Amino acid sequence: MAEERLRLTPHFAAVGVLAIEAEGVIDAATAPLVCEPLLSLSNTGLRHFVIDLRKVREIDGPGLRQLTEARSRIRARGGSLALTGGAMVPGALAAQGISRKGFVYATVAEAAEAVAPVAPS
Repeated sequence: MAEERLRLTPHFAAVGVLAIEAEGVIDAATAPLVCEPLLSLSNTGLRHFVIDLRKVREIDGPGLRQLTEARSRIRARGGSLALTGGAMVPGALAAQGISRKGFVYATVAEAAEAVAPVAPS
C-alpha cells in the first residue's frame, strides 16, 4: 500500500510556506500523496511549498516527474515549490534531464527563504 511506503509530516517553515517532510519511497504510486494535497491547497490561497526529501530512501523517475509537474502547476497559479534532499536528488533530477537550479536546496530554511511570498510594502 502506498501509504505504508511514505510518511508525510507537514509544518510551516516560514510565514506562508508549508514544508512537507517525506520519509520512505517516492514513486508513481506515492507521489500523488504529496502532489495532490499541495495542488488542492494552491487553489485555496496557500501557494508556497517545500518538500523535504532528506529522509526519502528512494525516488524514481515517474515520482520525480510528478513532483516537477506539480511545481509547474503551482507556479502557474502564482506559487512556488522547492525541494531539499541529500545527494540522490540532484542525480535523480539530472538523470531525468531536469534542471535543479532554483528547485533544489540544501536545507529547508534555504528553500523556504527562496519560495517565501514577498510581503507587501
